[in-house]
Amino acid sequence: MSRALESQLGALHLLADAELTRFRIVKEGSDVDHVAYPAAITDRPAGLTMVEGTVAAEDPVAVRLFSFGQTGILKMSGTGSKGDLICPAVDGTGYGRALPSSGQVYVCARALEDWTADQEIGVETLAPALFDAVLGEGTRLKVLVEAVAFGDFTDGGSTAGTLDLTAKLPAGAQPMGGKVVTGTGWTGDTSAAMDVGTSGDPDAFIDNVSVLAAATVFGKAADPSLLLAETTVQVTVTGAADFGAITAGASTVYIFYHALA
Repeated sequence: MSRALESQLGALHLLADAELTRFRIVKEGSDVDHVAYPAAITDRPAGLTMVEGTVAAEDPVAVRLFSFGQTGILKMSGTGSKGDLICPAVDGTGYGRALPSSGQVYVCARALEDWTADQEIGVETLAPALFDAVLGEGTRLKVLVEAVAFGDFTDGGSTAGTLDLTAKLPAGAQPMGGKVVTGTGWTGDTSAAMDVGTSGDPDAFIDNVSVLAAATVFGKAADPSLLLAETTVQVTVTGAADFGAITAGASTVYIFYHALA
């Protein structure tokens, strides 16, 4: 959003497409400088309005963008309970996860207290992620599993070789870490370490576990951020001297993740 200016409250200063009121959910508006209420419940929310009272069309409005670990105030519709996931309504209020009764909606917050219709409550904001409205409570633990072998890797010309997995992590996944079960050690060099992540963040999901010998090793995610789009998983094996010195190796990679979609 090109006109956005960060305030001391962590908000962005934008312009209202039409009249907006306080503590409402907004999406990107008619252009990158404007915001508006969602036109449909499937619109991706951007943040919460932080104004006192009402602003008119083309007036400046402070918007706190949705992200993990922030808190804010949100005007609610319907009724719900502390801990419920919240999705946006078309008037910018928050609905509980169960509405609508089917289809996918964006989850953008979690309630910090029980609420009734038209109440303003405290919420913990989340990075927006698609959520199937008819699923059970909260997140679901899933696992991505794929076998990898030495001959499948591309030698990067130095100490590391890489491989993109066929399976992908879905949008709405929050990687927690994983394990690597090595049946054939990655031998030929004095060490061999495996990272699992993406091309931009190679150790995001599993960080630096040894695959030199046959063993089962566990790794914690270096970056457990929610994935907002389907993500290609890259596996990297790094030797001590040169990847070309490694002559064998076969492992099975497991990535455990919570799924909101």
